[in-house]
Amino acid sequence: MATSLSNVNSDITDRNTGLQHNTLAWITTRGTDEFATFLFTSLLTNEEFKHQFIQRFAHQLNTTFKSNHASELLSSMIATIERDMHSHINRWEEPINYNQWEHHIQQLQEFVTNRPTHLREYIQSHFQLHGFVEINIAKATTEQITMASYDFEVEEGWTGKYFNDVPLTIDIPNASDINASSTDESVVSVDNNHQLVFVGSGESTIIFSDDLGNHLLSIIVKVHS
Repeated sequence: MATSLSNVNSDITDRNTGLQHNTLAWITTRGTDEFATFLFTSLLTNEEFKHQFIQRFAHQLNTTFKSNHASELLSSMIATIERDMHSHINRWEEPINYNQWEHHIQQLQEFVTNRPTHLREYIQSHFQLHGFVEINIAKATTEQITMASYDFEVEEGWTGKYFNDVPLTIDIPNASDINASSTDESVVSVDNNHQLVFVGSGESTIIFSDDLGNHLLSIIVKVHS
C-alpha cells in the first residue's frame, strides 16, 4: 500500500497521464490498437447503451467518486499507513524521504478533488451534450430508489449532477403500480418507464406515488441548457 501511494506520476496535471488525461478520447481513438477499442466503440453505437453509459458515469461521479467521498477514503488510507512510512523509507528508500511522500499525497488529494470536473467536460464534449441537470431529493417516504440503474439509498437533501440531452431513469424497487408526474412538462417529462426526459431549461418537481395515491418520492429537477 505504501509503495502504491508513493509511485504517483511526478506531474499530476500532465494531459497524457494526470488528472487532465482525457481517458474517454484515449479509449475510443487508440490508433492502431483496434482490438482494445472495438468492443467499447461498437457498444456506443447502440443508443440505449450510450445513454446508460453516460448517466451511469454521471451517477458514479455523484457517489463513489464524488470529491468529498474520495477525499475521505484517501485520508483513511493515509492514516492507516502513515505510521509505517518512516520505516518503509528507511528500508526501501522509496520515496527518497518523507517530504517526497507528503508531496505525492498532496498530488493525490488534488487528483480526487479536481478529476470529476475534467471527466464531466470530456463526457459532455465527446457526446456533444448541452448543459447539466441538477437532481435534488426533496422528500422521500421510501428508503431506496434505483437511479441510472444503480440501487441508491435515499437521503433527503442529496444533490447530484447529470447530463442534459440524455434520459435518466429513476425507479422505486419493490413498489408496484408507481405513478410519476412532472409539475412542468416543458422542463421535464416522464415516460411510462419512469425515464426523465429533459425538454427545456427551468425547474420542475417529479412526484412519485403508488396506486393508492400515497407519496413515495419528490425530486426537484433543474435543467441548465
